[in-house]
Amino acid sequence: VKLQYNYIEMEKTQPVIGFFGDSYLHMGSFGTKQKQGESLEALLHITLRLNPSDIYIKATRGTSVSFLGALDFNDIPYTLVCPYPKYLYPCTPIEKEILKQAVPNAKSVISMRHRKPHPKKMALALKDTDDFLLNTCDVLIFAVKDEVPPEFEELMNMADSMGKDVICMSYTPGP
Repeated sequence: VKLQYNYIEMEKTQPVIGFFGDSYLHMGSFGTKQKQGESLEALLHITLRLNPSDIYIKATRGTSVSFLGALDFNDIPYTLVCPYPKYLYPCTPIEKEILKQAVPNAKSVISMRHRKPHPKKMALALKDTDDFLLNTCDVLIFAVKDEVPPEFEELMNMADSMGKDVICMSYTPGP
């Protein structure tokens, strides 16, 4: 499911982008460092082509943390959106290092809850995070390795019904 594009036409210049990434693209788990770099470069390329006024990243392990690190490394402003403080912990040592630098450099960190919710209310906290991005952002980018997960399909359908621009791209690099 690779995204092929030559021209992206957006209704709004300098849109606010919401970024959702799957859990696969994290350092040490996806091929060589060169392929990881190529994947992150592709994600950066499409994001920068949209000339966003802000990028909201849903805090999830894997692709979102790696993308957060790439934005930070390239001095591209971003806002991290979490269901609750320390949501990403525990994480791998490499992800911890990325977060240690990237979180303080964020334009802001938005937490939907003040503390970790009871396990029975965890799904609601995650949904609140998704709803915040759906309602706040003009364009939603979904980055996946191969197939689109069902939860992303549901979010893409909701965004489409709200009249949002939706981009789904595979970050799997070529041979």
